Amino acid sequence: MAKAYRMMRVYVEFAQRHKGLFDLMIGPRIVSRDDYPELNEETAKSFHLFASAVEQVALECGWQKRALKLVTHAAWSMEHGLATLILSDRVPRSDLPDRLDHMIHFSLSILLSAVTAGPSQLEEVIRQLPRAPKHIET
Repeated sequence: MAKAYRMMRVYVEFAQRHKGLFDLMIGPRIVSRDDYPELNEETAKSFHLFASAVEQVALECGWQKRALKLVTHAAWSMEHGLATLILSDRVPRSDLPDRLDHMIHFSLSILLSAVTAGPSQLEEVIRQLPRAPKHIET
């Protein structure tokens, strides 16, 4: 779990330290993506490192292989959303903890807490939600 946490933490820290480069990396899509195979390859390698760390935690906590892409997407959404909120000066807000570091740690930890709680806990939460999909692969 420490590796997955660190991967997500480094993503957020990179965004904080290298805002211009981060904006360039996640900015508008490259129209002729096929013209840059080396960029596609490096992007895939980087994402695979991240996904592998998250998937390892998920598998250890009872998630089925068919659910790993969803778990990885949730983790990616958390780290990316947190990074972009910080860079757009949306957090920390006055009603949130003063220390940004605390908020980053809490946000990443709560996501990993959900992953480690496992698929049965997700099913329980889904049952309690209004308009829940009939089935989510866990």
